[in-house]
Amino acid sequence: MAAALKAIYTAPTESTRKLSLNEFNAGSGQQYPAIVASSERNWQKVILMFSYPPAIRRAIHTTNAIESLNFSLRKFTKTKGAFPSKQAAMNRLNLKILNQCQRGATFIGSGIQPSMC
Repeated sequence: MAAALKAIYTAPTESTRKLSLNEFNAGSGQQYPAIVASSERNWQKVILMFSYPPAIRRAIHTTNAIESLNFSLRKFTKTKGAFPSKQAAMNRLNLKILNQCQRGATFIGSGIQPSMC
């Protein structure tokens, strides 16, 4: 299933994306109706991405990953209150970044692998 979804969302053009989506519907659509319904419901939003070249789309995904990491770091420091020293704050932030990398969710689609962290 992951390969079929990857073919949909990494398609170079709108027409190949639609073809991949139709193939997914024929093969796995019965088993995963929520994915099909979501794709159809959000079609107009998704096709906007295909107006950009692949390099720009990759940058958008990377930017989303960076924004997600920044949000988690801001949330972490806000809930921690105060740190005894600058070094203590840096150590905690480094641990938080490593934790995010191990989860892998932050960097999906960005080309950054958890092993790179």
